[in-house]
Amino acid sequence: MLFGKNKTFKARDPIHQLGAALALLFLGAAYLRLFFSHQVVTDESQYVGSAFLSALGGKPFYNEMFFQQTGSLIYEPLALAYHSLFGREGIFLFARHVYFLLAVGCAYGFFRWYRRSFDFLTACLVATLPLVGSAYSALPSVSYNTVGCLFFGLSLLFAVRG
Repeated sequence: MLFGKNKTFKARDPIHQLGAALALLFLGAAYLRLFFSHQVVTDESQYVGSAFLSALGGKPFYNEMFFQQTGSLIYEPLALAYHSLFGREGIFLFARHVYFLLAVGCAYGFFRWYRRSFDFLTACLVATLPLVGSAYSALPSVSYNTVGCLFFGLSLLFAVRG
């Protein structure tokens, strides 16, 4: 009963166990992606660098005139807090973890939306598949592209809900 009316989670139900296991597998695969394939000459360096430039006293749109820094302004306060605690070590991994938390928040929003109408398994798959799909094809860093892609679908769901 994939599209059934049963909306309560039952831990002993095999369909619910499968949905939870697949969701955890997809989240784990997306999390493991954070630790691989950083290239210095990609856009990710610009996004992270502009966030830390602003956090260290630079002026947005004055020191750097690129429109692409708008995504990094979202986590500039977090970058300042990270720099004050840990310095410059691991700034790319920190930025990727911020992206992962944003993506998980969006996946949770998708899950809550689809859980109202569909079974637990379907809601888990629909919520976590975009997270995994974007993790292997996009830069796992906060930028104007990734923020727009993450929140576009979620904003459409909120617009439909009213």
